[in-house]
Amino acid sequence: MLVCAAALSIIAVPLVTTRDVEFHIRLENAGPAWMVDWASGAGRNGHWIDLAERLGPASSFSTARDRMLIVRERIPRYVKSAVSLHWQDSPGARLTIDDAFIDQGALGALRQRTKLSVAGRAGETFPFYVTCTQSGGVDFTCPPAPARAIPLSLPRASFS
Repeated sequence: MLVCAAALSIIAVPLVTTRDVEFHIRLENAGPAWMVDWASGAGRNGHWIDLAERLGPASSFSTARDRMLIVRERIPRYVKSAVSLHWQDSPGARLTIDDAFIDQGALGALRQRTKLSVAGRAGETFPFYVTCTQSGGVDFTCPPAPARAIPLSLPRASFS
């Protein structure tokens, strides 16, 4: 039985994968419109981040200085170059990115965590500080999914 399970895992692990990005951020005076997005063949796609749900209703969203918001979102397998954290309507807001990761999992259990880096900023380390304009974003380099992967598109809850 154990031999069968090992053989199946060798075959199936590269075939069924999930990919999740995770950002550890702190916000000061942010507007409500934030998203995790990526480039696709038809433009940009992504997930909206509902700050009212994650931080509570307020006119200006902020995390406590000693508390961070963890944004975790599933991304498709075809994302090969960059994933972004974007905002709108947040002039003057301050964003601190304490860490950024991509988790590639297989069969819902086996995970490989890779630290993301800020695109175009070789050698930049975390925390990364941004004073926001009206709209903008921070791009992160994203490693490609394994070549033989078949996407597993089950919905995954976001953690905050």
